[in-house]
Amino acid sequence: MRGHRIETAEIEAVLYRHPAVQQAAVIGIPDPELGNRLKAIVVLKMGEQAGEQALRDHCATELPPYMVPETIDRE
Repeated sequence: MRGHRIETAEIEAVLYRHPAVQQAAVIGIPDPELGNRLKAIVVLKMGEQAGEQALRDHCATELPPYMVPETIDRE
């Protein structure tokens, strides 16, 4: 993320457009080399399933690579 100003709300909006996502939050995790790494936490809708890679792929369809969360935790 070094050198890029990222609005986490933009990433969260993309995650909300995935049909399985009920809630989403994106945070920066401190990284000594990059400054921060992106991590998303999502709550899936009852009965829905979506793997971490599927959610990352969904983000990649609408966001530049530097804005795709490196990790996505699912609840």
